[in-house]
Amino acid sequence: MRRAKKKQKISSKEEESVSTIIEGCNSDRLSGLPQPVIHLILSFLPIKDAARTTILSTKWKHVWCSMPYLDVDLKSTLPKNFPYGKPSKKHDRFINGISHIVSHRCEPIQRFRIEGNLFHCQALVDLWIKGGITEVILSNNQYQGNLNKLYDVPFCLLSCNSLRLLELVNCKLLPPSNFKGFSNITTLKLKGCICDDKLLLDIASNSPFLETLEICDRVLPPFSTFAEFCRVKYLYLRNCELPKTFIQSIATKSILLEHLSVDGCYGFQHLEVCLPNLVVLHVTSKVTIHIMNTPRLEEIKLSPNFSGLQHQANYNWQLFKYDIFRGDAVRVKTLSLGSRVLMGLSSVGLFQFYNLSKLVVGVYPSGGMERNIVSKLLSRSPHLKILIIDDDPIKYSYCYYESDSFWETEGPFDCLNGHLETIHISLPRIYPLHEASTRHFYDTDFVKFLLVNSLVLKKMKISLAPIKYMKEEKNVIKRDLRQVEWASSQLKLVIS
Repeated sequence: MRRAKKKQKISSKEEESVSTIIEGCNSDRLSGLPQPVIHLILSFLPIKDAARTTILSTKWKHVWCSMPYLDVDLKSTLPKNFPYGKPSKKHDRFINGISHIVSHRCEPIQRFRIEGNLFHCQALVDLWIKGGITEVILSNNQYQGNLNKLYDVPFCLLSCNSLRLLELVNCKLLPPSNFKGFSNITTLKLKGCICDDKLLLDIASNSPFLETLEICDRVLPPFSTFAEFCRVKYLYLRNCELPKTFIQSIATKSILLEHLSVDGCYGFQHLEVCLPNLVVLHVTSKVTIHIMNTPRLEEIKLSPNFSGLQHQANYNWQLFKYDIFRGDAVRVKTLSLGSRVLMGLSSVGLFQFYNLSKLVVGVYPSGGMERNIVSKLLSRSPHLKILIIDDDPIKYSYCYYESDSFWETEGPFDCLNGHLETIHISLPRIYPLHEASTRHFYDTDFVKFLLVNSLVLKKMKISLAPIKYMKEEKNVIKRDLRQVEWASSQLKLVIS
């Protein structure tokens, strides 16, 4: 009897728990979330889908209208060949619909982003930008290179005291004569914009909270009065013509700068970096650098994008002349070197990189100079944990391969004995130059060297360029690598 009563009690409890679960499944958990969380979820949806949530229930009717974010992608929202700016009913309905939504919002817009052909929606965009906004992203990405169809940034946006982030793509930024910088802005990104020559000077000297500045696709005139970006911590310069005096002032006088990226810029040949607070330095322009007085430097990326043997010879001489890997440069934790830099390191002395934990090289060491440089870098990085052999797009069009026992006689290195745990390798196909056929093979000598000598290796990922018979090639490489004894028992090999 007692056992039967216990069974009845247990079954009744189970029924209660099951009914509770069923009721929980039928409840609307999404509507029960805090409103800021719901707004965040809706911010990841296209504007059309976010607006459609009004039909879910009466509770959701005004959720869309109270979102502090407004993200409009004209290309995905409107049909193809939409008549921007042309007199048509479709155009009027679109403008009136969005304007109605903006004017009837319960809360002010904090973040506004619009992407599309803004020139034909000039009046519409100006109407949407109101006071109290903190982030504005205007991407005029369909102007098709016509400078006369750039979007004119309204004066009201430049004088908005609440603005914290401003990103402009293919816009015309001509501030009024009384413009004296941004009072509260922290992030400014100008990509392909036409700006007044005096604008940067005003921004540099009269934007007290500006920390992040990005300038792309600009020809900057020589500034005779330019001193430095006093408060900028993160500076990104991409595809710009930079006068020597301008970039040199930045690299030596912007003492608060922590991240400096100079990508594809021209107008100068050498850069001396002397920034006591610099942590990250990325230089992918055709320039040499000299690093000094950078005690906090942790990451260096050098990958110049030039071609031709004469340019390579000149670059090698500059590397030898300035001997960049001395002083503070040897204390970095992350070092990334493109194929052009590796070609010039044969004449440069390398010291010990005691703090280096991540090394990225832009060419696979198949033969000759590349093997010597990679071997030298491994031997001088005793605490290396991550090794990446990348596929540099600027590398030479063919790979040298020498069928000898080079890697069998190298090492063992200190990093392989107790530190190297992760390896990513882009394995190139090699086409023998003396054969007139399209047959190719993979040089796995370096991979085998790492497998045999890396005692604590946990993961090795090998990436192959796409090919028709990918599965067969993966199996061939796996069988080849299994011919040697792996030093690490916990290794996971991935070929993709």
